[in-house]
Amino acid sequence: MRLLWSKSNNPIDWLIGLMTGQDCAHFSFSFEDIHGQEMVFETNLLGGHPAFYSTWISASGRQIIHSQVVPATPDEVAALWLSWVQNYDGKGYDFLGAFYTGLMVLRLRVFGIPKPLRNAWSQRNKFYCDEIYQLVSGRFGFPSITSVSNGMDTPHDVWGKLQSGEASPL
Repeated sequence: MRLLWSKSNNPIDWLIGLMTGQDCAHFSFSFEDIHGQEMVFETNLLGGHPAFYSTWISASGRQIIHSQVVPATPDEVAALWLSWVQNYDGKGYDFLGAFYTGLMVLRLRVFGIPKPLRNAWSQRNKFYCDEIYQLVSGRFGFPSITSVSNGMDTPHDVWGKLQSGEASPL
């Protein structure tokens, strides 16, 4: 299994990059299914859904900016799949929450005003890409990142917290 941070040539990723000034615009994770096909779990403008990696990576010139391999047993991957289906599959994209996060990051960049602790515009039962980090939070040796569940971190923020050790220990 891999955690993936990426960007593409689509207008939304361009806008995310413009607002945040960060190198990646999207977070997802992948694993091999029982047939050896690599699958990607993601939440994008169409909502939460799985996709074949080969189709996903070729869409809009997608580039992997950061990745992290996660050693997971087949049982752990199956549990992750079940959790994905129960919590994210078919759920809508949190447009308002994502836009609010972008505005708060832009406000931080321009005026130096810290981001709020909670996303004031987050919509119940809707998600944007980095919120699916919660599926691995506290599992597979990954730490909990409270601000992800609060909807205030960008994909790059999640990557940075994992690399710096800023995330809460298990």
